[in-house]
Amino acid sequence: MSDIEYNFEEEIDNEGEKEQISNSRLSNKPSSKQQNDNQIQKEQSKQSVNRQSGSINSRQSFQKQDEKQNYQQASDLNQEEQEEIIDQQQQQNRDNLNSYSQEQNQNQNQNQFQQDQQQDQEDENNYQQNSQFQEDQEQRQEEEELQQHYENQYDQNQNLNQNQQEQLEEGEEQQYQDQDQNQNQNQDEENQDYQEQFQQQDQFQDDQEIRLQDQAQNQYEEDGVVDKISEDLEDKIKQYDGFVRGKTEEQVLNIRMHQLALAKILVYTHGKSQFRLIQAHTQLGEAYLEYKCYEQAIEHLTIALMKNGKLFNEIRETKIYHSNILSQLGRCYLEIGSYDDAIDLLNKSLEIQTSIYGENNPRSCEVLTKISQCYSKMKEYDSALNFINIVQEISEQEYGYNSEQNALSLVESAKIHALMEKMSAAIENLNKALDIFLKIEYDKPEQTIEFYLQLASYHEKNENSEAQIESLNRVKDLYYDIYGPTDKRVIKIKRQISVIHLRNQKHEEGLQELYDIEDLEQKIYGENSIQIAKTQKLVGTVLILTQQYFDAQKYLAKSLKIFEENGMKKMCGEIKEKLKVVKNLREKNNTQRNKNTNDYL
Repeated sequence: MSDIEYNFEEEIDNEGEKEQISNSRLSNKPSSKQQNDNQIQKEQSKQSVNRQSGSINSRQSFQKQDEKQNYQQASDLNQEEQEEIIDQQQQQNRDNLNSYSQEQNQNQNQNQFQQDQQQDQEDENNYQQNSQFQEDQEQRQEEEELQQHYENQYDQNQNLNQNQQEQLEEGEEQQYQDQDQNQNQNQDEENQDYQEQFQQQDQFQDDQEIRLQDQAQNQYEEDGVVDKISEDLEDKIKQYDGFVRGKTEEQVLNIRMHQLALAKILVYTHGKSQFRLIQAHTQLGEAYLEYKCYEQAIEHLTIALMKNGKLFNEIRETKIYHSNILSQLGRCYLEIGSYDDAIDLLNKSLEIQTSIYGENNPRSCEVLTKISQCYSKMKEYDSALNFINIVQEISEQEYGYNSEQNALSLVESAKIHALMEKMSAAIENLNKALDIFLKIEYDKPEQTIEFYLQLASYHEKNENSEAQIESLNRVKDLYYDIYGPTDKRVIKIKRQISVIHLRNQKHEEGLQELYDIEDLEQKIYGENSIQIAKTQKLVGTVLILTQQYFDAQKYLAKSLKIFEENGMKKMCGEIKEKLKVVKNLREKNNTQRNKNTNDYL
């Protein structure tokens, strides 16, 4: 259209409603270096103020000398000229002093502002430190209360065992006294029958056996109480392992913290193996890793690694577990961008796995994939492809071509080719992976959606709009199946499809998608919602471009009403400008139509 120039993509970008979820869970404590820097800045500010004050005083002294010289020169003039010159010079000096005073005030205000900012930063850092300290203190208090509970139970059992032991000793002492009395009676009764003495000795031996049996029974019950407590703790840890299924990352983190507290009681109170503590630290480190708290994850995994290294010659499982801890630490360093450290840890893990299982073992695929991802981040794409090709060969040989493992290796290969800007190869590999997922009826729809969105982005870079829309339609269908047709994610995908149509000048297809979005937003948000007003504004803009001025005016008017009710002045101003454009275009169009009619007549 020649009568109106309009940047449609800018309008689309202004109307986009992309939702992003951000989580920032780590808080940094201020270092001593930062505090020293703040102190140095304050001293520099004070020195600057002193220098400025000295500069002003020196300038004032120079000005007085100049004034004296000028006064002497003016003495040769007549009285009126002298007074006039002196007044002018004094006025000039006063102006200079005022300007210097203003400059000094500005510098002082600026220094004061900087000091206030530094103080605000220090207050904020102190608040963050106090918040983190309170959280750590609450966690330690919870662990101490739990440990104190089991220690009290253990002390009660110890007291019970001690009382039973004292009763046994008293019984034995009484028996020995009876024995001495019997011996004295035997000595006094020299004529007592030998048979009776033999029977007494027999009875004594029976009593001794009974006492020993009772003592053994009491000791068994003692050990049974302690074993019962430790068994209860172990059962509780196993129950927590079952609880983590289907839980959120934060819930899993809390469960792993409780497990670590129970493991400490088992090891330090009941003398169980340190390996239980190693497992608890490793699981907690993995939970922090999934929660994207990488510093805490590295801390717990490092503790587990150090303790596990001491048990290499005692427990066979520790060597295999060592490989797992190293690989998880490698993941942590990959996430924080320390790629060299990550590769070093992952290679050590791979060496242990190779020594146990041999080369090209399926258990090594995860570590090999992580090494490939490290090289991709370092932009060493050839090395990344070499490692992922090894994974693909192992997966295809071990599990077959139509397997989940082989499909996932193809997805990784597609990512590397895309980073190398080889879009055709990336699209080919990702299509192969999606075909395999379809054949094996892959039961992870959310991950499948990510793969189709990834494929759509590859088609966009390859400038294939039709294939891009086809991939987005697959995503829309999956959202339909999972969440239903009236879901916000469906609206988001349909909006992306409408943008693609409109960029390719397919206004009718784009308008149809926008009409569908309007209906969905009406069901989700209501007729007078801001979301539907933005969509109506967008529809009105497209209608202007297609010269449907009457419908454009109707949609823009509906949008304007909603924005006015919500007090959105900026949006109201934009729509009013568009309505003026529509009015002018309609009048121009009517004039042209009347002219054509008159010419025809």
